[in-house]
Amino acid sequence: MGVGAIGIICVTLFLLCFSWTKERVTQIESEKNASIKQDLKNLFHNAPWWILVATSLAALLFNAVRDSVAIYFFRDYVKVNYRMLGTGWDMTTIYFLVGQAANLIGVMAAPAISAKYGKKKTYMIAMLVAGALNTGFYFIPNNITWILIFQFMISIFAGYVLPLLRSMFADIVDQQELLTGRHATGLIFSSSSMSQKLSWA
Repeated sequence: MGVGAIGIICVTLFLLCFSWTKERVTQIESEKNASIKQDLKNLFHNAPWWILVATSLAALLFNAVRDSVAIYFFRDYVKVNYRMLGTGWDMTTIYFLVGQAANLIGVMAAPAISAKYGKKKTYMIAMLVAGALNTGFYFIPNNITWILIFQFMISIFAGYVLPLLRSMFADIVDQQELLTGRHATGLIFSSSSMSQKLSWA
C-alpha cells in the first residue's frame, strides 16, 4: 500500500517536471538531424571509449568480487565472531565500514592528486597499488588488525578510481565531439552505467 502511494507520487512528480520544463538550449545545426545509428557507429569506432569501458568493468569487478566474498571470508576463514560493544555489528560490518571510510578519503583526495599528476597516471598507479595490496592480502596473518589495515589501504586506492572513471567518461564526450561534431553525452554516460551494472552483476 505504502509503496504504491510512493509510486503514484513519483510518477506524478516526474510528469509535472517534464511538462513544466522548457528547453532553453539552442540546438546546433549538426544535431538537428540526430541519428542514434550514426552515434553508435561513431562510438564503436572510438578506441579510447573501448579502453575506458573495459577499464571500468575491471575496476568495478575488482570491488564487486572483494565485497561479495567478504561474508564468506569471515565466516569460513577468519572464524572470529567479534561484535563491537553496544552496536551489535559483527566483523563483516566493521570490515565494510572501514572500507567505506577509506573510500571516502580516496574520493576526496582524487581531484587534487589527479590535477597534479593527471587522471590517467593517477588512475593507473591507484589500480596498480590496490592490486598489489590485494595480492598482499592473501599472505597476511589471519589477524583482525592486519585484515583491517589492508582493507583500509586497499580501499583508499580503490576510492581514487571512482571519481576518475566518471570524469574520464566526460573526457570521452569531449573527444567524440571533436572527432565527429556530435555531442553524444547521454549515450556515452549510459555506456558507463551499463559497464557498472555488468560488473556488479
